[in-house]
Amino acid sequence: MAEPIFNAKYGIYLFSWPSLGLAVNISRLRESHDVISAEVELKNAGGDCLHIARLNLFSTQAKRTLASHLRQQINSLEWDTLVELVSQATIKEYRNGEPVVEIGALPIRKGPRWRLQGIIPEGDIALLFGPGGSGKSWMALAFSVAVSQGWDGLGLEAEKGNVLYLDWEWGWQEHNDRLRELEVGMDLDFHPHLYYRYCSHKIENDRESIQQIVIEKKISLIIVDSLVPALGGAREAKENAEPLFSTLRAIPDTSALVISHTAKDPLQKFRTPYGDVFSTNRPRHVLEMRTGDDTEVEDGQETPISLWKYKSNLPPALLKGMYPFGFKLVYKPLGTRIERLDINTVPELAKRLSLKSRILLQLKKGAFTKKSLASELNETEQTTQSRLTDLKKAGMVILLPGDYWGLKAKDYV
Repeated sequence: MAEPIFNAKYGIYLFSWPSLGLAVNISRLRESHDVISAEVELKNAGGDCLHIARLNLFSTQAKRTLASHLRQQINSLEWDTLVELVSQATIKEYRNGEPVVEIGALPIRKGPRWRLQGIIPEGDIALLFGPGGSGKSWMALAFSVAVSQGWDGLGLEAEKGNVLYLDWEWGWQEHNDRLRELEVGMDLDFHPHLYYRYCSHKIENDRESIQQIVIEKKISLIIVDSLVPALGGAREAKENAEPLFSTLRAIPDTSALVISHTAKDPLQKFRTPYGDVFSTNRPRHVLEMRTGDDTEVEDGQETPISLWKYKSNLPPALLKGMYPFGFKLVYKPLGTRIERLDINTVPELAKRLSLKSRILLQLKKGAFTKKSLASELNETEQTTQSRLTDLKKAGMVILLPGDYWGLKAKDYV
């Protein structure tokens, strides 16, 4: 029998014999008590399923039984040899796991570090959490549009790639309508599109199906909306969030954004993502989303939104001076718009900033005297002067002629 064309990716093992018009897909491997079983699907040249069965890859009797059954359907092939070949190759590849790489002398990577600047690291998992009804799904859709089109309309650089939206919250009609509303509201010159999947199973039970979609659609970014239902409910999420992150980890060539809720009372100052410790520790990058006075998105209203860095394992140089992000969501059923916002103009959002940060944001607009700066920030002149002195010592601001303060930049020199 001729050697097959063999491919293995994300735990899916593909064998094909073009000359025989035959393909075998091995997936859903499970190992228990030294037994490795797998789902075996045989297809003809047209992609039609000839037979599907679960097979113990170590069982001689099970392999003989499968070969005998297949021989009754097509007697012209060496089924015993074929079944043994795919069983042995699958076991070997499964046992090998990922290859060992010798690191230390390799060149520093040159590729992009962000799939979406400041929001989603390239090839890593990010988590965005915030109160219910605050517009997290709207923002996730806008981020998806940016990545799927390589679009910078949100003021963020995006590395273009196909997006898969895994939805446990709504339905495709809702998200389709929202995409059309964004298209109109933001006056896009393209039809935003992405791959969407309605989900009802726990993500850990759906791992292989998701992996298959990622392969077939060449997915670069996965959106999980949202963490609690993806894990099967609040209790599962609170006790063990690891299955979600291990599933995403099993698709290493993609980036992921997980949407979640806050765990604590929204009136409390300090908030955390819902779930156990893995909800914070497993994502490499965690952002908190807040709206002005925690208002919900309503028809016709402008909702100010801020994104704050809650935790990140990324190099500090990638993050310096980037946060917080400010956006404004204007919801209208016939045209929703999302645009960048200076959060210094929204007292409910700006009050979370340190005075130093607020001063730097204000000075980005131009030079101010101490008195005018204190007035703009609603602070005393004494406190403002103290922070200006600290910033001057840090080399971040400079005193200009006429007692004006400005950012230490070439424009002022």
